Amino acid sequence: MLIKSIKHKEMKTYKIYLAMMILFFGISSCTKEDGIYAENGSSGIIELADLVARASSTAYATSSKSFAAQAEVDCPIVVNYTGADAAPEDVTVTLAFDPTIVSTMTTTAVPLTVLDVSLYTVPTYTVVIPKGEKKATLHIKVKTAAFDFTKNYALGIIIKSSSAGTISGNYGKGLFRIIAKNDYDGVYAYKTSAATSLLPNRSVSTKLVTIGQYTVQIDPGLLSNYTNVVTYTVDPVTNLVTVTCPSLGVQTPQDTRSNWNPTTKVMTVFWKQANGARTFEETFTYTGSR
Repeated sequence: MLIKSIKHKEMKTYKIYLAMMILFFGISSCTKEDGIYAENGSSGIIELADLVARASSTAYATSSKSFAAQAEVDCPIVVNYTGADAAPEDVTVTLAFDPTIVSTMTTTAVPLTVLDVSLYTVPTYTVVIPKGEKKATLHIKVKTAAFDFTKNYALGIIIKSSSAGTISGNYGKGLFRIIAKNDYDGVYAYKTSAATSLLPNRSVSTKLVTIGQYTVQIDPGLLSNYTNVVTYTVDPVTNLVTVTCPSLGVQTPQDTRSNWNPTTKVMTVFWKQANGARTFEETFTYTGSR
């Protein structure tokens, strides 16, 4: 009986030890690819470095890149060789665009549009991570001034092949939103004068959102309170500002005191409803990017 008890205990101990070993190796295999920013993770994983860590419920990792609305800007896409050590040899990496990533990630709240080929050029889709280094950069030349600012542009980018290492399962492909902002886009301290109709002496934080190369729209709308759409267009030569408000109309000729100060980043606007019934005097003071 004593012998059976000892054998039973030995068998029970062995089973516990075996279960612990299986759990240990299971965890080790699950954490083999630690992700973009784990420098001491698995060595030789090739990945897109700018992607934000994704949840398992998200189909693809994403990144947002914002640029000034200009004739052409450089949109760099960085490829990373992970691990504590650098690349042991030159690593040639070929990238490609995959529009199905964009269609997969689009939502009703944020409908995405694949960036049209007329809006960018790519000198080469092949980059080289030099021996002894860890990064290489794909350069996309984007014509942001030609954007349709009512659309949310994006590119699905994949690592198509690599001459060495292993292409990341989590970050070997991803969604890159390409956002164009003009010089007036941002978050502002917003104030109205005592003479302003409806909401005099208002003081809140608001946003001016790019809808054209020189035009922004207040968000939320009129007086940073109502839904009425109001836009402000800056003349890049004179810095004079003109206003549109389709629902109320704007009295013309417009007030020439309305202007943008590029040094202080302050927009001062004076305008009247088309029939002269209401007066609006607004000051926007830039506080930061949105």
